[in-house]
Amino acid sequence: MPPPQMQPDQVVTQLKKKGVFDDLRKQLLAEFQSQDIGTALTEEIKEFIQDSIAKDPSLLDKDRNVFHATMMDSITKNGKFMALEKALADIIKQDGMLEAAVQEKIEAELHDQP
Repeated sequence: MPPPQMQPDQVVTQLKKKGVFDDLRKQLLAEFQSQDIGTALTEEIKEFIQDSIAKDPSLLDKDRNVFHATMMDSITKNGKFMALEKALADIIKQDGMLEAAVQEKIEAELHDQP
């Protein structure tokens, strides 16, 4: 009798335990940051935060967590994360290495199952 096959959620759990998604996230971030769009978006967000503080200096008096949450909310409402999501999606589409790496890890996990 062949061994039972792993369900997709079991494969994901195993890959998470092995840190595969963290490694891929770091790889994607490094690739994004090294491209012009990553540098430009980082500068745009810095300017947005500086402008927000210039408009409302009391932001600096807030607790660090409150400040962070306020800025994240403002950045999200301003559409900055939509640009980030699009840029990352473009990187993933252009660079088949990430998709190949995920596929390789999935196949290895399925092969290593008991």
